[in-house]
Amino acid sequence: MLISVFARSALVGLSLTLSAPDLLPSNESRDYEASAYISGLKDGLRDLERGTLAFESFGWPPESCLIYRRMLLDRYGIKERRVAGCCPGWAELGHAAGYNTVIIPEIIHRFGSDVLERTALDADRVYEETTFQAED
Repeated sequence: MLISVFARSALVGLSLTLSAPDLLPSNESRDYEASAYISGLKDGLRDLERGTLAFESFGWPPESCLIYRRMLLDRYGIKERRVAGCCPGWAELGHAAGYNTVIIPEIIHRFGSDVLERTALDADRVYEETTFQAED
């Protein structure tokens, strides 16, 4: 599914910051991730003040990702920012967690708790319909 771990965790009301000691190899990494998290919080607040709705994601995108991005932007004015591929670093994880902690609640407030998942399902359906039609 296209929705990142952080977006999905915010959708169900969880806060995932990857601060558990067993997830981080050293204090230096924890400090770096924490500073990235704080930077993400600040960037999220700045974007909200500017009227920008976006969320940060990472991971291998599904085939329908371009349709998904277009639907989010056209329907809701939401941008998806893919900040890393399938192996994000601590900085990307921390920033995405902080940014999405600010942004996702606003997206939910405006459009409902299932807006990202609903749009992803719509994009998957459109992708499958257009792909299978082209193959026939």
